[in-house]
Amino acid sequence: SPVPPVVGVGAVAQPLLRLLAVMLGWSLTLSVSTYGLFAPFALGYGQSQLSATFSAGAACTILVQIALFPRLVAALGEHLAATCGAVAVAVGLGSCSLVHAPLPLHTGLYLLNRAGSGVADTATA
Repeated sequence: SPVPPVVGVGAVAQPLLRLLAVMLGWSLTLSVSTYGLFAPFALGYGQSQLSATFSAGAACTILVQIALFPRLVAALGEHLAATCGAVAVAVGLGSCSLVHAPLPLHTGLYLLNRAGSGVADTATA
């Protein structure tokens, strides 16, 4: 039997969520690749610091998806959780390019980007 057409808010929400998922995936790819070029030049990172930053970012994403995501969706709903994650990605990415010091703040902004990506990408799946 054919699938009935999507009506109401779902007719708009589903295409927008798919677009958001593509944008989040692309932002994660670009943030990692660009950070690999940016950090050695702007922050003086060597390969070990860069690898540690990427590993910490991946761990942050996984921890957020396991520990925070279910509670966030239960409290806010899927769409608002996706919005919060997208805002965290925007703030983290935008601020990383502007804030180089102090280094703990810069690292926190990078981790905010990765945490937001974990929430928003999982919410749009």
